[in-house]
Amino acid sequence: MEAKPKVLITGISGYIGSHVCLAFLKDAAYTVRGTLRDPSNEEKLAPLRKAAGDILFESLELASVDLMDPE
Repeated sequence: MEAKPKVLITGISGYIGSHVCLAFLKDAAYTVRGTLRDPSNEEKLAPLRKAAGDILFESLELASVDLMDPE
């Protein structure tokens, strides 16, 4: 089985990022990785988790980023 292409969505806890993320998760043709400052902040992720449902949300990869860090 061939691996799905991966898409990176920055700022998934924001309005636009969360809607784009949800569209890609529902499409299911891609592996979705989302970035945000703190992946453990459930308050920021709760709206996306609710919109996506547990199954789609669990397929989402989360990555922590610090936009002020040049690396």
